[in-house]
Amino acid sequence: MFRVVNVSKISAENVLAVYTGIMAVLYVLYGFLELANGTTSWLTPSTKLNLQLGVKVGDLNVPYAMPNPFAGFALLVTGIVFLRGVKGLWYKKPEGWAFTIVGLFLAGLLAVLSWLISLAHMLNTYYPLALGGVVEIPWSPLKEEWLLNPASTLFPAVLPTFLLYKWRRRFGIK
Repeated sequence: MFRVVNVSKISAENVLAVYTGIMAVLYVLYGFLELANGTTSWLTPSTKLNLQLGVKVGDLNVPYAMPNPFAGFALLVTGIVFLRGVKGLWYKKPEGWAFTIVGLFLAGLLAVLSWLISLAHMLNTYYPLALGGVVEIPWSPLKEEWLLNPASTLFPAVLPTFLLYKWRRRFGIK
């Protein structure tokens, strides 16, 4: 069932596979949390499920699992793509890199989308100032759930896999 691994034979690919596996599990976990929170809030609006896993900062948790089933599904797909690449990375097969790069692309796409939505929220809050009005409810990055969601907070943690891919020849990774 389990194989004993000689520690002296652990390569950079194995370390990368473990790191990618950890990131994949986090994406899948937060995907399930957002999917559960969102599905519950849509099906039974009077009952809000607020499953959170993270560090409490102000009023929200970081990363904040929003009640959004679509974002949860996107996180789940991204995590599954990363998870599919772990075996290939461990055994030094080319498809491991292929799945990892697609997972990086999906993670980056979700992060950029989250950042654009939070920018739209900020502009929506402060555009009355340009028209001579006043801001009714101030915008704060510490209260913006799209800036604190898993797509935007986990993406910086996934970037080292891209750097390892780009500089893989320097590290002796095939």
